[in-house]
Amino acid sequence: MKKTLHLLILTGLLFCVFNSCKKDNSADTATDGAYTIKFKINGEQHTLTSAGANTSNLGQTATTTYFTSMAGVDSAAPNNIFEIGLYTSTTLKANTTFTSNPNATTNVVGMAYAYKGDGLDASSSGANITLTVTDVTTSSIKGTFSGVLVGTSGTKYTITEGQFYSALSQK
Repeated sequence: MKKTLHLLILTGLLFCVFNSCKKDNSADTATDGAYTIKFKINGEQHTLTSAGANTSNLGQTATTTYFTSMAGVDSAAPNNIFEIGLYTSTTLKANTTFTSNPNATTNVVGMAYAYKGDGLDASSSGANITLTVTDVTTSSIKGTFSGVLVGTSGTKYTITEGQFYSALSQK
């Protein structure tokens, strides 16, 4: 499951990066005028420009699984890309909560971020992320998140005041 999660996040990220290169004539904007992913790591504010999100039906044989990925680029460190992957057995809807619980079979969130040379991951032992989708339309997704990410160094990082607003395309 962990390798699959990372592969799906990478696939979604690549879609977002390539999709962000095309001109967007959409009038759909956040209150501050941009799609963003914002959060604090151990009290330090991070605001990332969202590259967009993609929802796809994975079409597994026993059940249908929907995967939504979104990514943001840190303007202060452009090589740092923040990734969020959502997995659910139903189509996305508002007021749905996702967790990084490794035993969960649906409504699972995956999250990864390169931070000060440490690779943070929601699937690492000791990580605990909760994400709530607060609004979803055919063209955008909005929500909040918080919890703990664990770096490859073993260091735990507290994520607070997380919020995202991203363009959304259905595949």
